[in-house]
Amino acid sequence: MKPAAAFLPALILLSTLASAASPPPPVLDARGHPVHSGTLYNILPAAADAAHHGGGLTLDVIANHSYAACKLGVFQDGNPSSPGLPVKIFLAGGEEVRGPSSVPTATEVNIQFAASSTCARSTVWKIGRFDRDAKTWFVVDGGERASTPDLRSPAQSLFKIVKVAVVGEGKNHQVLFKIVFCPSAACKDVGIFVDGKTGYRRLALVDHGPLLVQFKKA
Repeated sequence: MKPAAAFLPALILLSTLASAASPPPPVLDARGHPVHSGTLYNILPAAADAAHHGGGLTLDVIANHSYAACKLGVFQDGNPSSPGLPVKIFLAGGEEVRGPSSVPTATEVNIQFAASSTCARSTVWKIGRFDRDAKTWFVVDGGERASTPDLRSPAQSLFKIVKVAVVGEGKNHQVLFKIVFCPSAACKDVGIFVDGKTGYRRLALVDHGPLLVQFKKA
């Protein structure tokens, strides 16, 4: 009996290590299917997020910028029926070159609008410079993503998609996600900044009230 008793802690340890090494669950789309890298999705406000009524996310001109024609930001469309522009989500490090794979939650990703820019700029999301007037950081275009597994995207182009909660039951349940930016161990939520002059709704880093989103296959 002694050898068996001595073997039991080892089994418990191995089980604990296996659990710790388990991959995180995938991000789910609006139908409950895993979100896949390199596939087109519209990012829409979750129906349960009453604080952020509006349409999908889109790319638009930053009107108050001195080079407005070639300075684009990520906005929420003001029309609730608009799906916005589709995006592709890529695993950081270029893993998608091996083929589409599901996007794990809380894992570094690049997000890119599937649209061309007349300014020959990248449509990959990134966190822009600190805006002194708004006192926050906005999500803008011009980011970079790694194209091979041995490279890494710049930190300002890396985001994570985090599961927040599940609301409803059965077929009517909805999984809520938020997008975060993690330049260090501490993460900042991505939410909506409403411009007091124009009423435009821009994606920005916020301390409270993250934008809860769902992913709908385009």
